[in-house]
This record gives sequence, C-alpha cells and structure tokens, in this order.
Amino acid sequence: MEMFSLFITDLLMGHPVFVQRVYPNSPASAAPLRKSDRIIEIDDQFVDKESSQDILKQLSDAKTKGFMKLYVVHTDTYAFFN
Repeated sequence: MEMFSLFITDLLMGHPVFVQRVYPNSPASAAPLRKSDRIIEIDDQFVDKESSQDILKQLSDAKTKGFMKLYVVHTDTYAFFN
C-alpha cells in the first residue's frame, strides 16, 4: 500500500497541497516523492488552484482505484520559476 500523507493548508481556493511525509521503502519513496513536494496535478488534472475539498475527493477516488498519477514539483523549484 502507498504510504504518504499530505498537508493541506486550509479549505480555500488557490492554496497549495504538499507532501507531508514519505515512508521509507514505500512506492512513494521509490518514485521518489519528497517531503515538501508541491502537488501540481493528480491523474493529469491541474489541481494547484483547486479547493482542498476537490483535491481530497480526487485523492479519495485514487485510493478506491488503488493508484494515482501525481505531478509534483519541489517547493524550492516552484518558487524559483514563479
């Protein structure tokens, strides 16, 4: 089972979602996801400006499917290009 948790800043539009923790020897660590990676897309859908409730629904749907495709950017990289 994929083991990582997400930190969601609040329930307002336009607030980013970050990977909070990645467990060693998990599929997430093999990916490799890192703490503080910013989630930009879930299953090819841009979520950087979505509400936290919409993102939570997408993550719940992915849990039901048993997989998800994430596009992430490390926080420092995101800040550099903005």
